[in-house]
This record gives sequence, structure tokens and C-alpha cells, in this order.
Amino acid sequence: MSRHKFSDRMVRLTLFSIAAGLLTATGTAAEIDILSAPSAVIAGQQFTVSVYVSGITDLYGYGFDLGFDPGRVQELSASESAFLGLGGPTFHIDGSVDNVGGVVSGVANSLEGDVPGVDGSGMLESFVFKATAAGSAGFTLDNVTLLDSQNEDITPAVVGSETTITGGGHSVPEPAPLSLVALGVAALWMMRRPAAR
Repeated sequence: MSRHKFSDRMVRLTLFSIAAGLLTATGTAAEIDILSAPSAVIAGQQFTVSVYVSGITDLYGYGFDLGFDPGRVQELSASESAFLGLGGPTFHIDGSVDNVGGVVSGVANSLEGDVPGVDGSGMLESFVFKATAAGSAGFTLDNVTLLDSQNEDITPAVVGSETTITGGGHSVPEPAPLSLVALGVAALWMMRRPAAR
């Protein structure tokens, strides 16, 4: 592979990480799934959401946004998984986390150098989330881009996932700092007032 061809691929993946959704897929089909395990968690608990690819041929690079329900979960950390690295050294972009808007945007990864892409099925990325409120939390993949070693797009069939969060929905809220001050002042006043005679 020429240096120009590799540079072109990296530019495409980097552009994806900055402004996702610029590429339109048109090639062979593969499935990219979100698997969250366990499917049910308790509010306050941490759990892992993994992104898998299956039935892929010649995967050289990928990029996507991971959407989630920020009212029920918060993203804590992310890591590249081993599947793409089976083909050689990789160049990975973690993406940008927005726990208010509910998205990890611009996640991207690519093999480096003149090597063939990876075939088969495996995990691409793992994300650690914390369940914050009871209910059903959905996870989606958007702006998915898969590239082969010829810098051609691979058409993905995208499958989302859902996690059920139990408990914690009616927990007692922590008092606001001003309430704590007022409570402290009231307690101090009660201790200092003269005892009734």
C-alpha cells in the first residue's frame, strides 16, 4: 500500500472522529451489534457495554457514535478491544463523551501500514457505564463507518441494545447544601437555648 493510500484512510477516519457521518456505506454486508452485559442491573452499579462485529471480511478501520440515555446511565470509561489488533498495530481514537447529551462521539480505529484487514467476528470496543436511575436504558450506534483494506466502505447492519435498571428509582435525595446549613443552625440553637424551668 502506498503512503498516500494509508494517509487517505487515516484522514477519512480522523474526519469521521471530528464530524461523524460524512461517509456513506456501499459495499458488502456485515453486522455490528451492541451487547450489554448483564441485561439487568441495579441503580448505582457499574456495567460494561460492548460493541461487536460479526461476519466481517477485510476490516481495516471503523468509526461510530454510541448513543445512550443520560437520564439513566453515565459513561465512565472506554477501551479498544483486541479484534482489530489481530491484523497488526492500530491507531485508536477514544471519542468524546457527553454525559449530558447522551453520546460518545467520534470513536474510531484503524490498522496501520500495508496489511490486510481482519476477517471474522469479535469485540471492537468496551464502555463502562454506571446505572443512575431505574428504568429502561437504550444504547444505539449512529454514523457507523466500516472500511476495508482497499479504503472501500463496508455496509453495516446495525443492532442496538437495551438494559433494564432496577431499584434506586425512589431513593431519598441528598439534601441541598443550604438545607444542611439550616439544619446545623437549628441544631445549634436547640443545644444553646436555656432549659425550661
